[in-house]
Amino acid sequence: MNPALPEHPSGFAVQTTSVEDTIRLGRELGPALTGGVVVSVEGDLGSGKTQICKGMIAGATGIDHSRVSSPAFTLINEYQWSGRDPLIHIDFYRLDTLSTDDEMLFDEALTDEISGALIEWGDKFVSTLAPSYLRIHIELSLDEPAICTIHFDAVQPTALETSILNEWRVTCERFS
Repeated sequence: MNPALPEHPSGFAVQTTSVEDTIRLGRELGPALTGGVVVSVEGDLGSGKTQICKGMIAGATGIDHSRVSSPAFTLINEYQWSGRDPLIHIDFYRLDTLSTDDEMLFDEALTDEISGALIEWGDKFVSTLAPSYLRIHIELSLDEPAICTIHFDAVQPTALETSILNEWRVTCERFS
C-alpha cells in the first residue's frame, strides 16, 4: 500500500501538509473534470474545501487559482472552460434549507449534462439534487504540523464518475 493513500472503506485518501499542497493537488485533479459531473466537497469549517476547489477549477479551466473565490455569499460562481458551458462552483454553507427557488436554480445547474459542478458543503443538500456524484471529504488534524486527509469516493456513480474517480486515484498515487 502506498503510504500517501491511507485505507478508506469505500474509496481512497491522500494527505497534504499545506494550503499550497492542497491547491496543487486540486490543480492536478482538475483536468479530469468534465461536463455532467457533480462533485460534493465536504468537511469542517476551515478544513480546505475552498483550497482544493481553487486548485481543481484552476486545473480544469487554466485560470490562476488566485482568481477563484469562494461563492459563500453569492452561492454560485461560474468559470469558463475551453469551449464548454461553465464549470459551476456552489457553496451551501450559508443555507439551512432550500427554498423552491433555490431548488429550481440548483436543479438546473446540477442536471445540465454540459456543465460540471463543484459544491462546497455539498453534504447539506446534494443528495436531494443529484442522483449520483463524486464526493471529496476533507479532515484537518489539529496536530502540528497540520495534516489534511482528503478522502475520495462516489455515491451511485455512473460509468463516467467511476472513470474520473479511477483517474483521481492514479493522480493521488503519483502525488508527492
